[in-house]
Amino acid sequence: MPAGSLTRDRPIRKGRAALLIVDVQNGTFSAAFAQSKPEFHAAASARVIPNIRRLLDSFRRASLEVIYTMIENLTEDGRDRSLDYKLSGFNIAKGSWEARVVEDIAPVRDEIVLPKTRPRRSTRPISITSCAISASRTCLWLGSSLTNASTM
Repeated sequence: MPAGSLTRDRPIRKGRAALLIVDVQNGTFSAAFAQSKPEFHAAASARVIPNIRRLLDSFRRASLEVIYTMIENLTEDGRDRSLDYKLSGFNIAKGSWEARVVEDIAPVRDEIVLPKTRPRRSTRPISITSCAISASRTCLWLGSSLTNASTM
């Protein structure tokens, strides 16, 4: 294939597309977080959350799949957390307010929310999410910058 015809642009087709929102949750985006990282919180409030909201609204209007992944322990005390999360200080208790999706983009009806206890590696997808998305789907990933900033 000639280099001029290569592209990363892909059409978004119903039944073959999913919006995956990663780690945009109260535990990584809250008033306490705003105090510790005010510039980041301001930028996320002004740009990131509104842009996710626009994409989310578009996917919902088109009846396309929306999937969330959240950092959330499987246990209240966090004994199940990965070493990476322990070293990074992530301890988000099962069922806690911190584990919930940010209210402005919260899931509705039967949208899929998958807890995870280890971070996504850049070289491989979130393993639990691969169960929800077949290989034939196009996936649009969003949001993991909110958790990256909390470990800076």
